[in-house]
Amino acid sequence: MTSNAALQRVKGIYFARKAGHTGSLDPLATGVLPLCFGEATKWSQFLLDSDKEYVATLCLGVTT
Repeated sequence: MTSNAALQRVKGIYFARKAGHTGSLDPLATGVLPLCFGEATKWSQFLLDSDKEYVATLCLGVTT
C-alpha cells in the first residue's frame, strides 16, 4: 500500500477534509507513517525535514 493510499483510506474513515502524510516509507522498510489532519498539516514540513533513523539486525558469519 502506498503512503497516499493509506492517507486516503484513513481520511475517508475520519471524514477529514484536510490531511497529509509526512513522507513515504522506504520500500524495504517497516515503520510508522505519521499522518496530519486539519491544522496539524502545517507541521508536516517540520516532520519531513527531520532525520530518519534506521535500525538493522545483522548476523555475521552466516552464508545464505
